[in-house]
Amino acid sequence: MGRTITSPAVKVNQETSPKTQPHPHKLTQASEFKAVLAADCRLSGKNYLLRAGAGFNAGDAFNPLSGARLGLIASRKAARRSVDRNRGKRIAREAFRAVRATLPAVDVVLQLKNDLRKSGNAELRKELDRLLRDLTARYGVFQPARLTQPTQATRVNSQAE
Repeated sequence: MGRTITSPAVKVNQETSPKTQPHPHKLTQASEFKAVLAADCRLSGKNYLLRAGAGFNAGDAFNPLSGARLGLIASRKAARRSVDRNRGKRIAREAFRAVRATLPAVDVVLQLKNDLRKSGNAELRKELDRLLRDLTARYGVFQPARLTQPTQATRVNSQAE
């Protein structure tokens, strides 16, 4: 049973807290990052390197219904100041969130390549939009599998046979 944290104003159950739930659109395991980094899809821009691989869930089973997932790598070697690393990650998350529904069911890792102080937010966003558009062109648009009930005509045809 989950531990309950109590304070005078707030009572939170850790079992149901959103902070403890796994995020379905985010790469979290080292094995997930390794699988994507070993994949052969690689797109490069001035400030970001995009790598993509087949979408796998945490149990290493392919799950096309989950859609695209994002992983971010922002090292101190690429951007010395934490402000720059955080800005690069924030803009990458925003760009990914805007086009996630149209991306194929792949795992995407965006890696910072260099210091972002010389680039404005609009320039970074334009670069990310181009990389994600190129990724969609390479893999195609995400079309979730249809989970529908059989139609009346299908039922009649199957009963006649």
